[in-house]
Parts: sequence; structure tokens; C-alpha cells
Amino acid sequence: MKKRKYVILGVMAAFSITGCSTPDTSQTLPERLNEIWQSQQSQAETGATQQSQIEEIQTQDAPQEGTIAQPVPPQQEATSQTQTSQQTTATEFDYDLTQMSSTIVYSQITDMTMVPEEYAGKTIKMEGRFEIYGDPDKEDPYLGCIVNDATACCSVGLRFVLTDDYTSADFPLNGSDIIITGVFETYEYQGCTFGEVQNAQMTVISEGPEAAG
Repeated sequence: MKKRKYVILGVMAAFSITGCSTPDTSQTLPERLNEIWQSQQSQAETGATQQSQIEEIQTQDAPQEGTIAQPVPPQQEATSQTQTSQQTTATEFDYDLTQMSSTIVYSQITDMTMVPEEYAGKTIKMEGRFEIYGDPDKEDPYLGCIVNDATACCSVGLRFVLTDDYTSADFPLNGSDIIITGVFETYEYQGCTFGEVQNAQMTVISEGPEAAG
């Protein structure tokens, strides 16, 4: 009786695996088991045939040795060129502060003013507020690019020296939004080391509040 119970469970499991419907009650148990075995063999052969067809298609699609590669479609080529251009832009500057949050920018500039020697020779891109100190018509006026922290309660900035292409006529009003690019270098003043952005280029984004007056 126990052996018969195991046989019945085995047949039920076979039905579940093969997805068959209720068996024909007119068949004997050996006939039904033989039918299930044949069904499983047929499914295995079908699966092997399908796998063989897939491998054959993959082999046909693979480039043969000595053949000429197909040209890249214009749309894909344009996408590739755009991605390359973006990567080049991202690595154009050692420190692109325009891509950082105000909190990080404030901390970064503070560190540059504290240990300027560690940043000597690094290329910089920075956005901030234009400020000029002293007489703008002097040969070397003190120009600053100023940023605020996240709460706008504190400010810090970098001095920058424009290239000879600029004159005082190119200076915007104090408070104007600008972007500067250049090379961070150190200089000595009264026995102390300071940092500044030299050979700077300046782009005025918007005129400052003094323009309203």
C-alpha cells in the first residue's frame, strides 16, 4: 500500500512538471508513465533544437574575420561625439567650482586661502560676485570673485588678475555675477603666502545692483 502511494505521487508530480491535464482514466499506469516519458523527451529535443537555432543565428550575425566593419549610424556617432565632448569639458579644469554646491564651494575656497601652496598650478573655474577694491584705473587693481555660504551670512573669495586683454572699461559694476577661469598661483606679501587666479578670463553673467541706479 505504501509503495502504491509513492507511485501515485510520482505520477501527480509528472503531471505538474509537464503541464498536462487530467490523465485518461482508460490508460493503465505503465501506459500513462510511458506517455509522460515520451512527452518529456519531445520537450527536451525541442529545447535543444531551439538552442541550436539561436547559436546558428548568433554565429551568422558575428563579424567574420577579414570582413569590413559596418559604419556607425550618424545618430549613434553624434551621441558618441557629444559624450566625448562632455567628458572633455568635465576634465578641462582641475577645480570646476561651478559644478559644486554653495556649501562645498565655500569650503573649497576657504581651504585654498588657508593652504594656497597645495593648489599652485591648478586650473580654476569659479562663479561669484565681482568686487573691486581701490582705484580701478590703477595699473593693478585688486579684483575679487566673492561667494557666500549656504546661509548667506558669511562670504569668502579669491583675488584674480586678468590678462592684458582687459582694461578698466571691461570691469562690471560691483555685485555683478561673473565667471572667471585661470590658473591658481601663489604670491608673497609682507612675509605671508597668498593665492590668486592669474591669467584670468572673465565673463559677466549679469550686471550688479548698482546698475539699477
